[in-house]
Amino acid sequence: MSERLTGIAVTGHGKVTAVPDLAAVRVSAAAQAGSAAEALEQVTDAMRSIVGQAAAAGVSEADRQTQGLHLQSWRERPGRPMRHQGTQQLLLRLRDIENAGDVVQRVLAAGGDHAGIDGFTLVVDDRDRHLERARELAMADAHRHAEQLARLAQRPLGPVIAIAENPGRDPIWDSSGVEAIRMSAAGPGEPPVQAGELDIEVFLAVEYAWGD
Repeated sequence: MSERLTGIAVTGHGKVTAVPDLAAVRVSAAAQAGSAAEALEQVTDAMRSIVGQAAAAGVSEADRQTQGLHLQSWRERPGRPMRHQGTQQLLLRLRDIENAGDVVQRVLAAGGDHAGIDGFTLVVDDRDRHLERARELAMADAHRHAEQLARLAQRPLGPVIAIAENPGRDPIWDSSGVEAIRMSAAGPGEPPVQAGELDIEVFLAVEYAWGD
């Protein structure tokens, strides 16, 4: 038999809103060629131009991170020559959201037809202080629920005996709803970026003992 709870188990929810202060952009360079070496050379040249333009736009070295390098080879049909595609991704953390669209446009222009964007997410860089406030709100919410249940049960509420935290969906790296975007350097002007707000949530499972 499972052990029965000798108290009250409740959940608490805490949510705070924060204005994003960082844009996380995944820029890619891709090229197809008749040889693996040629495909990688084209990708390397495009990525070097992208990195150079990102640096010129003020993106620090610490905010530029290579995400991966891939090479695929295939034949369109039996007997045809092999085709090769190289791809490299670069994560850029843009700390000036107001000018993020301009930086995106500049790095795409630097990469030419080989450049694309595989993801663009607005995030909160320092989430800790927001999470602390969300935890306070979640704990207060759980305590209100426990006090009400204790009153309904006509018994005193005792001390907390267990807490389990389940943070809400992480807005930093969540990519749900973000489609891969391929943009041409010959397209329209810089894309507008609106910061808006993000919800930072915490859920707590809290167990209380009876106070009698």
